[in-house]
Order: sequence, then structure tokens, then C-alpha cells
Amino acid sequence: MLLLNAYVWCDNGDGAHARRTGQCSPLGEYLDHGLDILNTVYIGILTAAALGAPPLWWVAIALLIPGAGAAAYWEQAQGGVFRLGLLNQIESVVVLSTVMIISAVYGVAFWEKPFIGDVTLRLAMLLWSLGTILFGVVRGMIRVALNGLGKVVPMLALIACWTAIAGAAAASALTTIEAVTIATSVNVYFGVQMLGARLQKQRPRVDAVILLGACALGVAIVLKTQGIPVATDIGGALALSACAIFGGLAAQGTRKGLQQLDRMAA
Repeated sequence: MLLLNAYVWCDNGDGAHARRTGQCSPLGEYLDHGLDILNTVYIGILTAAALGAPPLWWVAIALLIPGAGAAAYWEQAQGGVFRLGLLNQIESVVVLSTVMIISAVYGVAFWEKPFIGDVTLRLAMLLWSLGTILFGVVRGMIRVALNGLGKVVPMLALIACWTAIAGAAAASALTTIEAVTIATSVNVYFGVQMLGARLQKQRPRVDAVILLGACALGVAIVLKTQGIPVATDIGGALALSACAIFGGLAAQGTRKGLQQLDRMAA
């Protein structure tokens, strides 16, 4: 919790310091937002761990918390404006810090206490957190759609992949770790691609690799639900492939972004 808050102080102080001392640069913005793609991943992991989230909720958190950051970069690439939700980083970290302290003192079993009726504190916190995130993502999509419905299609492709990951986890075609791994790979890749699109002043396009990933997960769901035997661990193979493919493409996209910044500086 202390390290989390130290990160937030530094993340919010570096920009103000750069502006005050005249050290602002496109590279600084690119690195700041690029590293935030990774930060949202571990914030999601901290959230799930602190609440003692059940397996499918782990997957939902891994999809939506980093996914919300990727969606913000997509909207910025579409309209040129970086927008955060009504409840953004500061509010989220205050709530998460409180949850972490309570779990440290009383254990994650604390969140099993009833809140309203059969709804536990854990379920209430999870529904509130993910509900506000979904609201923010949809709100951003509506803003983009007002300038043309076709501009929303790249984000719909990502949502299709999210749905396939969640469906595969629900059908037991993927274990929790495999689903979280694939979700992380897809969200990081999409976020890097959106940062690169904005840097190169290109409109986001439907990503064929993400669609192929969704189709592969769809096949895994069909095989599992129909009881069709497969010779290998298809979930593990998909997770390893996602790490290799999306991770490699994200690294390549980052390299292209840095090269673009070098050309801009020259």
C-alpha cells in the first residue's frame, strides 16, 4: 500500500515538475502513458488479491482495469483529448489503499460479511468497481461515436476479445491464470498500439491479430463445451502464444514509437 501511494505521488508530481522547470517533451508523455499501461495491470492484481476475489472475478478485473486504460488511449487517438473517468486514479487508489489496510488487519475473510441481504461486502465492492469502469468505457465510446459510428469499430473488436476471454474462462477452456495472462497481453498490446497511432497521427483501425485471438478462443470454447478431446493443453498453448505474439508486437510497437520520437526531435 505504501509503495502504491508512492507511485501515485510520483506519477502525479513528475508532470507538474516538468512543466514548472520547462522539461516537458513528447518522450516524457510517451513514457508516462506507456508505463501506466503496465501500472494498471498490477493495480488490478492488487485489487483482486486484497478483496480475495473468486476466479472469474479475477478474470473480470484483469480485463476491465487495464482495459479501461487502453480504452482511454484509444479515445485519445481518435479525438486527440486524454480523458479520465469521473472516478479516476486518485479516488481509485484511496479506495484500494483502504481495502488493502482492512485486509492486512482483518484478513480477506472480512469481505465475506453481508452488506445487503445475500450481497457480501466483497461482491458489493467488485460490482461497484467494475460497474464504474464499464460506465467510463461506454461513456468514452459514446463520445467517439458522436463523431462517426465507424470510429467505434476498433474498440468493439477489443470488447469481442474480452468477451471471448471471459467466455473461455467461464467454460473452463482456460484456467484463471491462463485467462488473466491472455487478458493482460491483449490489453497491453492494444494500449501500446493506441499510443503509437496517436504519435504517428493515424486513426485507430480494427486489429486483425486481436480478432484472430478472439476466434481462437471461440474455437477453444466450442471444443470444451462439446466435449471434443484435444491432444494438447489448448489453454496453456493459447496463453503462451498470447504472451509471445502480443508481447512481441507490443515491444515492436514501442520501438517504432521511440523511433518516431527520435525523428520528431531531429
